[in-house]
Amino acid sequence: MVTSCSSAWRLVSAAVWISLAVTLARLLGALGGLPDFLVNREAGGAGAIIGISWLAPIFAVWFGRKLAAMGESGFKSALCVNFVYGLGARIPVILIMLLATLGDWGTHYDAYPPHVEEQQAPLAQWFFGGVLPQVGFWLILWTTLVGGVITWLVARRGVRAG
Repeated sequence: MVTSCSSAWRLVSAAVWISLAVTLARLLGALGGLPDFLVNREAGGAGAIIGISWLAPIFAVWFGRKLAAMGESGFKSALCVNFVYGLGARIPVILIMLLATLGDWGTHYDAYPPHVEEQQAPLAQWFFGGVLPQVGFWLILWTTLVGGVITWLVARRGVRAG
């Protein structure tokens, strides 16, 4: 049973390392001038092929299979595993966003919507345009809740079938 952060970390650590590698590839690609369809530099970076947003549902299926193999199908465990993965995937993004914002790198990591860019202080831009969306949407809603539901459904199906 996934009963602690350390047991959840063991289950998701490979996914976190893969996400970090994709994050760094996107950053280096943007800094190196790859085309927008690969590393869109606009606020949000929507539609870019290289990115981690699409990894959350894929890894959620993977986590569900791992939980099912452990005989685990609880919703709480599914949420915990996806939350720990989300922290591991999104904390590096938040830190990169801070560095990019302070350094004005010209990537999607320091591109903010117009209502955020109107704020003068770079730290305010980073907090309101980076930290809050990364935590509120990407960590809590997308990775933990949506990923958690996917993981739970896959784990339930696997435990019932097994």
